[in-house]
Amino acid sequence: MKKDFVKTIAKAFVATALTLSYIPMNSVHAIETSNIKISAVSDVSWCGEIPGFGTYPQRALSSITLEYDEDVNGKNLKKEDFVIQDILYPNEKIEVEDIDVNGNKIVLDVDTHSAAGVLTAPGGNFRRYVSEFKVKQMVDIVATNGNILSSKDTEKTFNQDNIRNIASDEFKDLKLDSQTSDNKIYVKYYLPENYSKNKKYPMVVHCTGGGQQYRTNTPDERLYGKDNFGVELDIDLTPKTFSTNAPEDTIMVTIQCLGENQPNKYNPGKDIDQTVQYFIDHYAVDTNRVYAVGNSQGGVFMSSAVYQAPQLFTAYLPCNTSIVSGDKSSEDKEAYKTMVEYCQTYVDNDISIWFHRGENDFTGPYTEVTIPYDVLVKMYKDKGYSQLDINKKVKQTKYSDDDFKTVGSTYYHGATGLMCLNKDAIDWVYKQTKDDSVQLTASYDKAINEVIIPRYEKDGTKTNQKVSELLKAHLNTKDLMATKDSKEKALTVDIQLKDVYLNSEYLNGKSEAGMSYYNMLNFYTNVKQVKQLLDANPGYSVIDSQKNKLDKVYIDELLGLLDQINDMDPKTNLKYDMDSVYDSKVFNQETTRGGTDVIATSQEGNVSLKFHIDSHGWWGYDLGADDSITSLVMGFDQKAIDADRAERESPITKQYGNFFVIEMENAGKGKWYMLNGTDLENPIIYVSSDGKEAFMIDVDFYGENVINQVIKSVIGDKCESLKIFLTHNHGDHVNNLAQIAKDERLKEITTLVWPENEPHTKLNGVDLVELFDYTTIKDMQTIIVADNTFQFIEIPDEHTPGGGQLADLTNKVLYSGDTLGAQVHLGGGTVMMSKIDSWLNGALKSAKYIEENDIRYNIGGHTPYLNNPQFASWVAKAIQYGKEQLASDPAWKGGLVIVENGKIVDSTRMGEIFAKGLSDRDELNIASINFINDLDHKEDSDDNQVPDSNDNQTPNNNDNQTPNNNDKKPIVDNQQTTVVKTEDQSLLAGFALTALMAFVVGVVVYKKRKENE
Repeated sequence: MKKDFVKTIAKAFVATALTLSYIPMNSVHAIETSNIKISAVSDVSWCGEIPGFGTYPQRALSSITLEYDEDVNGKNLKKEDFVIQDILYPNEKIEVEDIDVNGNKIVLDVDTHSAAGVLTAPGGNFRRYVSEFKVKQMVDIVATNGNILSSKDTEKTFNQDNIRNIASDEFKDLKLDSQTSDNKIYVKYYLPENYSKNKKYPMVVHCTGGGQQYRTNTPDERLYGKDNFGVELDIDLTPKTFSTNAPEDTIMVTIQCLGENQPNKYNPGKDIDQTVQYFIDHYAVDTNRVYAVGNSQGGVFMSSAVYQAPQLFTAYLPCNTSIVSGDKSSEDKEAYKTMVEYCQTYVDNDISIWFHRGENDFTGPYTEVTIPYDVLVKMYKDKGYSQLDINKKVKQTKYSDDDFKTVGSTYYHGATGLMCLNKDAIDWVYKQTKDDSVQLTASYDKAINEVIIPRYEKDGTKTNQKVSELLKAHLNTKDLMATKDSKEKALTVDIQLKDVYLNSEYLNGKSEAGMSYYNMLNFYTNVKQVKQLLDANPGYSVIDSQKNKLDKVYIDELLGLLDQINDMDPKTNLKYDMDSVYDSKVFNQETTRGGTDVIATSQEGNVSLKFHIDSHGWWGYDLGADDSITSLVMGFDQKAIDADRAERESPITKQYGNFFVIEMENAGKGKWYMLNGTDLENPIIYVSSDGKEAFMIDVDFYGENVINQVIKSVIGDKCESLKIFLTHNHGDHVNNLAQIAKDERLKEITTLVWPENEPHTKLNGVDLVELFDYTTIKDMQTIIVADNTFQFIEIPDEHTPGGGQLADLTNKVLYSGDTLGAQVHLGGGTVMMSKIDSWLNGALKSAKYIEENDIRYNIGGHTPYLNNPQFASWVAKAIQYGKEQLASDPAWKGGLVIVENGKIVDSTRMGEIFAKGLSDRDELNIASINFINDLDHKEDSDDNQVPDSNDNQTPNNNDNQTPNNNDKKPIVDNQQTTVVKTEDQSLLAGFALTALMAFVVGVVVYKKRKENE
């Protein structure tokens, strides 16, 4: 059966490469009969449908060359002038398809589509070694000078000795003793023509199909020899494609597995791996470019080889084969499970794979490709590969019946041969290298969906809440990218993972609340994405933006630390970073320092990081503001926010109220902790060195759902005595006494220390102080508790009737409560003009005490950092200025006075402050007082009245409240408050404009914060 396209391919190949004019005569084995020398060339190609031989590729004669003594006159020669016959097949002639005369040579291109010219045995499992051919001239051969060179009817014969077998003779033999069995490994291998041990070559390793396995059961040893060693060179295009026809110099290795008499422990996959390693050890193999090709059953063996030693291979071409034999129709099938295991190994080692199979392959359905293909695609996607990179990494080609017909074949199990004609596939193979850098993409969605926001119900049970869409809008939601270096087994990412300092660019009076929290969440999700990529790339390390090379153990430990921070675990190892304190050496050297910086260390102790907590709190200052934890962070709609505020007890806010337990640097014995609250409260706890005694300052309000478990976590199981000092009677400092009293153990060991002139606080008619044993403390009284010495400073008739401050004389810290204002932002203290003298006296008393006792730090009731002790004198200066302003103008309505580094700011500086905002570092040099003139409607108040914090009434944290007279308090309505809020730039502009108009004193005009901003 003749096919024109096959003729064209064969003729082109012979014309360009196989004529004797291109073959040295000493390699042709020519013989001389009379005055004619004869030689031939064979090649392996698709031969079409040959009865008895199948329609897969065969080795057949492609050309015969007759060499004469003189140049031949070929003008009148025709292909019919020569008859070629295989003596073993006398009834079949080998037709001449074309004739070419070149000097003294006549080259006969012969038909490769008949059994007569085929050099393999019927069935294809053996080579024919004794075929003898005869060429008969049907005309006289005439020289160019007219002489007859050879007369009509001259016959010449030739046999295997005269045939040059392309892509076979160039191969060498190798037999290896198997390391796993008694098997001999039969190998044919090819080295490039100009092979040099000083170069590196890609290597293609091929495993033969079942029909080509090593056999000795020859049907006729006289005709076919005693075995079929190397038969794949004659009926498979793979060796030729990757040797003499390779697009670049290539080491080609083809391995025959055993087809019979298989020994015990026979493992063809390991034999293949042994062979690959042998060539790597003995030849100049580029180990980054080792490619596997498996044909049919050899594909099953090759799949096993790649699975067992994936580090040896770069890419794999499974052709008309299965990754694993057996039923893979469902996930519960053993073959399916094994296939998944194989695929996971391929993916873990970044093996590129291109499947080739006939659509109607009779050995099995095309699902033998689609099932593993789909598994591989998903695995690479999970590993972080983009779809574009996956498409480059995992490919499949389904050959239709028409594709086979183009090569004259109906052998639909012959996809290997079609693969060899697929230029795209061959080019793809040679592009695969372990040196390639691949861009991987992690999944942000997966990372953020794993983040749980800790929420605690009223009974103390924890509810895990996902991140809201509103919160996501404030985060970096991009997928993390990584560059993968297979050679170095490293992933490079553009984030810092070691020696991390999560600073915040928060600006008081300008920025939105919660920036430090957003920074932490962004870092948290980035580290989660790094873990995704490392989990998907076993054995890899990660290189961060600072060139730190970190292993998976480090990332797991870092992630464990971040889990603790996100969960606000009271057992997290957090320490206050003293480098962020105003008088530290580092503070003076690094302009980014200032405020609350925390050093977090993992439980294992090998990983640490630093992070900043904004002065407005971790989740935003919650005084009913829409940018606080009741909305912006947790994603509640406006209706829910309004309902929460209307209820006043703020049940939503309390669900999220929590604390960071931060260990402070203690100059004395024992431990000192700040409970940095999400709602801008900061209770303090000291624990004695023996763990038996603890001392707490203030107990917060919003964190009632967690307060008991936090206290118990801090004081430990050894604690026998807990004393709690309360700076004053406002609910935001004392209301959690009601919660503490509900815990049997805590109530039993707790004794309150109450300012002797401060009215008790009532909650729903219940005296909170009377719930416990308590003792009173008077002005300037000293107590020693939990290995530290403390002194009470009463500030009477100011913020409250008899509350005040407590000095830690061991650490030189003054806990000023609310006596100097909230201290947390512009307008941090609010002074009613009816109380201006009391406020001035209190500030002066504080300043004097600080100076006389060498107080180093000031911590306010809403100031979660070690503040400058000069703050008290700055407050006094601001109040004195306000008093003078009032004296000069009794009709003065009030406004904002700012003191910076001890000086009243002028209108220009005030304008700058409101235009640019203040960093937390800047605020260490700032004191601000907001004055409200209440003299026109001031009524007499009873300073001895007991404050009653009802269940549905939230304690007001504003410094302008008079807690001893809730019925006759000055203006504190949230719609009229003068405390400067953040984020609303139109509000800030209003402040700045007013400040400029009022010169030094800015009359603060409240503007309601934008809804749900």
